[in-house]
Amino acid sequence: MKPHKHHVVPRHRGGSDSESNLELLDPVAHAELHALRFLEGDDDWFCAMQQGWPLLDPDLQEKVREKMSVDNLMRDPEKVLKMVETSKERGHYEKASERMKENNPMKRPEIAAKVSAARKGRVSNRKGAVLSDETKEKLRQAITGKTHTEESKRKMSESRTGKKRGPYKKWSKEDKNAQSERMKKMWEERRKHG
Repeated sequence: MKPHKHHVVPRHRGGSDSESNLELLDPVAHAELHALRFLEGDDDWFCAMQQGWPLLDPDLQEKVREKMSVDNLMRDPEKVLKMVETSKERGHYEKASERMKENNPMKRPEIAAKVSAARKGRVSNRKGAVLSDETKEKLRQAITGKTHTEESKRKMSESRTGKKRGPYKKWSKEDKNAQSERMKKMWEERRKHG
């Protein structure tokens, strides 16, 4: 693992990116240092996505998890807004987006296979999501005037080849009412469970 650059005075406390404020640390030592800062209250939050996090002492990990569940930064909207604004000012979103484009783990077949296997059988967290009118309009605008490429048309055609469609049974009133009740129950369940 490559050494990490660590800010002696954190950026959220006014620390700069100058050489005098940076030191190179082993990734595990870096994660441990930030975990201890978080537990002592010197940092408002801790990122468990750090490279050294999985290699930290399990007791330390448990303490961090406990504090994160109690002092969850995401419960305070003002802190979340401040964090987002600070990240935007520093251009973190653009930098992260560029890094993801260059280094997207999903482009690696072994990672994509693991993610696919982990998701199999799980209900999508987007299923049953209610979209606002504004979002629906944005989606409509995004696809307006777009047509499928010849390649995508060919692939869709191939995927349908040999699949039988119909004959479709005409639904009776009882069938329609039963289906309507099933759908109502399903949506009620989804609303209850988020």
